[in-house]
Amino acid sequence: MVIEVQPLARHERYAMVCRFLNADDHLDEGFAVPIRHGDRTTYPSAEELHRLITDGRRFQDLLPTTFIRQPVSAAATLDDRLEQLLRRTTWNEQELPVLSWQSSPEQHEGLLEDMYDRKNGVYAALDRPEILRESGFNFEMLGDPPRIDDGALVKLEGRRAIRVEPNGTVTAAALGSSDMLGWASRPQGTIQRLNVIVLTEMTLEYYRLIDQHIMPRAPGPWRHRIQALRFQEPTTITLGTGGGNPQFPFHGEARQASAQNWDRSWVAAEDPERDAYEALVRIYALFGLPACADPFIDGNRVSTEALLASVGR
Repeated sequence: MVIEVQPLARHERYAMVCRFLNADDHLDEGFAVPIRHGDRTTYPSAEELHRLITDGRRFQDLLPTTFIRQPVSAAATLDDRLEQLLRRTTWNEQELPVLSWQSSPEQHEGLLEDMYDRKNGVYAALDRPEILRESGFNFEMLGDPPRIDDGALVKLEGRRAIRVEPNGTVTAAALGSSDMLGWASRPQGTIQRLNVIVLTEMTLEYYRLIDQHIMPRAPGPWRHRIQALRFQEPTTITLGTGGGNPQFPFHGEARQASAQNWDRSWVAAEDPERDAYEALVRIYALFGLPACADPFIDGNRVSTEALLASVGR
């Protein structure tokens, strides 16, 4: 029989035992730190532990504070970033439904290349994004140049927001309301239906911006993530099958969100149409629908051509 144990992350490779067997096979109170050597487990003595702790403190005192950081999970970091972005709005206080797109490099920790360059850098890409259509749904926000907030670039208006951290982590959000993701779909009491065109276009535009202008500046693996907040109460968010009609995809049965909050992530494909597809697969799953219910999905990607054709371009 083989028991496989997944390796822990480096910063988690420790354990402390508060009760253990002594040489007489009796339980002792205290703590021990088991260290594995091949197929054997050893327990350092109190003197050895004291020396290791003292050496660690001395080494820490010699390091600049910029080299010392507490390990945190990527998920916790992204949650913090989303909360930081939402604090700039009143969306939480009003209990409004929010859909968030997030992206983060798994290894890059330095300053993003050309972060504040207003001609060809990240600032320029955020200020003047290469959008699919002038009257479309994206993160352009005319007349609102990026602001600098704790080193991050932020664009914000009443219905949508986007934030790029100095290391490349990106958080964007949009309201699930009748003037944003539910555009042209009137709420029925407390029920709000999402507009398939808007949902698909904003998702695609997000990844066109991130995959083409942010990720290449921080080489290495990236993760994308989508989060839905408050999709059941106080407003019930619904999504339809698209009715098979890309020209007017409001026909077809609408399904209610199956959870109040929804959180899914995946390894970035570094292809906007493919990453948009991966996001929509996870968004549609929240409503118990297959991704093919979106009329702009072709195979395993979002078809830019089909989307533009549906809006007469």
